[in-house]
Amino acid sequence: MTRSSEDGRRPRVVIVGAGFAGLSVAKRLARAPVDITLIDRENHHLFQALLYQVATAGLSPADIAWPIRRLVRDQRNMRVLLGAVTGVDCVQKRVIIGYDILVLATGATHGYFGNDSWAAHAPGLKTIDDATEIRRRLLIAFECAEMESDARERERLLTIVIVGGGPTGVTLGDENVPAGTVIWAAGIVASPAVNWLAVAGDQVGRVLVGPDLRPPGMDDVFVIGDTALVQDVAGKPLPGIAPVAKQQGAYVAKSIKAHLAGKTALPPFRYRDRGLLATGGRKTAVIAFGRLQLKGWFAWWLWGIAHVYFLISVRNRLIVVTQWLWSYVSYERGARLITGVRAKSRFFD
Repeated sequence: MTRSSEDGRRPRVVIVGAGFAGLSVAKRLARAPVDITLIDRENHHLFQALLYQVATAGLSPADIAWPIRRLVRDQRNMRVLLGAVTGVDCVQKRVIIGYDILVLATGATHGYFGNDSWAAHAPGLKTIDDATEIRRRLLIAFECAEMESDARERERLLTIVIVGGGPTGVTLGDENVPAGTVIWAAGIVASPAVNWLAVAGDQVGRVLVGPDLRPPGMDDVFVIGDTALVQDVAGKPLPGIAPVAKQQGAYVAKSIKAHLAGKTALPPFRYRDRGLLATGGRKTAVIAFGRLQLKGWFAWWLWGIAHVYFLISVRNRLIVVTQWLWSYVSYERGARLITGVRAKSRFFD
């Protein structure tokens, strides 16, 4: 890495991706003597863990997303660019613009195992557009079922198939399941960072990084979040969750500041496990934190508190809490809006 350039300018830190990992780096370098450029193909930061709440009409998109510029508006060493990165020139040290230090935090998306044509029939859930598309399909299926006189067709419209369920899924074999809505959850693929850097990756395209979160032989490039394959002390890959991304971002920022100050390299990155949480519906959740395991009503409340904590904006925390409490008491979902291209559904034919 470069502490300062020959012309006396401050080092340029370019961060690609404004998820939890990239944003954590950017905000922790707010007072560092660097010039930061944060690049993302969207203009908002998104809490992906609550996308399903948008897809099922529990929350509105604006409840779980925030404009990136709003989040970093007070950082004088920061600028935000809306753009899609298509490659990295490691020789000239350029990615849309020149850099001295590059942080790739470009995340992952759903993978169709080489069958991208399936996406039109079975959308995944990684973006706001994905969530509103699934919501549209679900609500239209309900509307069509309301008017359907044929019992078999009505049953098909009210059948929802989720392709892929991880360890809780069901193997169906050759059984055919007629369904009005199909949702893809069978796998992910990382961004093309492996190809951009011409380095080794795993089967889903994550960059194999060292304990300092750098690809081997690249001291001016960090790869973090879902873009990177990072292993814990037992040699197991770290999960693609917000706490992992935030801790990696904090480590990278600390590493950059240590280098700028002329200090020795940091110890290897170690993830501090905060436990895993998952909800199975109303009043149902499971929590695993070491030997402590909880399930049921109390775990469900802890799950809710943890997810509200990860919402960045105080405004959004209040909105989400209010929405959830109202839905809990009234059994209503307030974001049941059918949006999108009308021609896609026979309901509007």
